Amino acid sequence: MADAARARTLAEVVTTHVAEAALEAIPAPAFVINAAGTPVMVNSLGRAVLDASHGDCRARLAEVARVPRDSRDFRVTAIKSSGTPRHWLVVGQGAEPCTRAREAADRWQLSPRQRQVLTLLVDGASNARMAAILQRSERTIEVHVAAIFSRAHVNSRGALIAAVLGRRAPAIEAST
Repeated sequence: MADAARARTLAEVVTTHVAEAALEAIPAPAFVINAAGTPVMVNSLGRAVLDASHGDCRARLAEVARVPRDSRDFRVTAIKSSGTPRHWLVVGQGAEPCTRAREAADRWQLSPRQRQVLTLLVDGASNARMAAILQRSERTIEVHVAAIFSRAHVNSRGALIAAVLGRRAPAIEAST
């Protein structure tokens, strides 16, 4: 009996880690919500939105749970698993800065972590805030920001944001 319980616990832990990794791979704010609209799993971009929204995002997620359908702000997918309560995957969409940041990241060939930093930077996060969200040191964030500046051929946050939002992001040329 104890072996079966340990196996179930291990399976739950593995499933949770896989789900968390899958959420982090989504390049937009992503939430798994329960029937009450409470976020039960959130990626780092989603945490940033929750922290910055002063409750507005939580209220909108509760509304999504009441009427689970896509909107201009969210794409909603039911998570169906036999014997479990209702849950939905809610992914932010239509956020122009997020879309443009993703396009710029593609052009600049940024690493997955640099992509996260760029998205947070465009959303106005400080290095300290990005470090807290991404669970990295401020120095690591500074290194990522410097690398993004180099790839984008800019020397300030303002110039970077203008390049992202103004679609003036230069392409990286292949070295010969």
